[in-house]
Amino acid sequence: MGDGFPRFCWIVLSWILIVSIHQVQLSEPQAAAAGCDYFQGNWVFDKTYPLYNTTDCPFIEKEFDCQANGRPDQLYLKYRWKPTDCMLPRFNAKDLLRKLKGKKMMFIGDSLSLNQWQSLTCMLHAFLPQSNYTVHREGNLSTFYLPVSCQI
Repeated sequence: MGDGFPRFCWIVLSWILIVSIHQVQLSEPQAAAAGCDYFQGNWVFDKTYPLYNTTDCPFIEKEFDCQANGRPDQLYLKYRWKPTDCMLPRFNAKDLLRKLKGKKMMFIGDSLSLNQWQSLTCMLHAFLPQSNYTVHREGNLSTFYLPVSCQI
C-alpha cells in the first residue's frame, strides 16, 4: 500500500461498507436534513461489549489477539463509537445474515481490513457457534463461507 491516500481510501471504503450494512437511524430530526457525519463523535463506554470473546473465536490471528499477547487490561474492549448526530444500531448478526443472503462481501486492503474481516467473522461465529463454516486461505486471500439455514 502507498502512503497516506491509499490507506485513507481503504479506511473510507471500510466505513462505507459498515454503514451500508447497518440501517442507520437518525436520533434527531434536524440530523436528517444535514446528514450524518460518522467521523464526528466519541467513544462511549458500553458494559455490554465486547460482542465476542477472542478466546472463543477461531478466526483471530495471533498477531491481533491482544489478550493472548499479554495485554493485562480489558477495559478498552468496553467502548463503542457513537457519532454525534445519529445513532448506529447495535450489531445484529441475524439481520446482517438476512441482508447478505445469496450475496458476497469482500474486504480489500491492509491489516486494518484484515482486522475488520476477522472481527466480523467472530461476531457471526458468536451468533452461530455450532455452524459448519469453512475458511480457505491461499496466500493473502481468505474465503469464509457460513451456510445459513432458512430460519434466519
